[in-house]
Amino acid sequence: MAKGEPPLADLHPVRVLFIIPRENPPQRPSAKELLKHRFIKNARKGPRLLERIRRMSSFAISDFHNMYFAISE
Repeated sequence: MAKGEPPLADLHPVRVLFIIPRENPPQRPSAKELLKHRFIKNARKGPRLLERIRRMSSFAISDFHNMYFAISE
């Protein structure tokens, strides 16, 4: 796709719709395997990143709280 064409671009779109479900999806690494990856192991947990994570998680919790009580009223 980086070259500008999606997979199976040479086939008619309707035919592709029938082919895709038959193909086995590529095997993806598990979360355990991904956590062992060099990129993750070398990632720094800087204070700016930790602050953003804290801010977003508290925002998500308060947002869910507000949504839940707005529905239940």
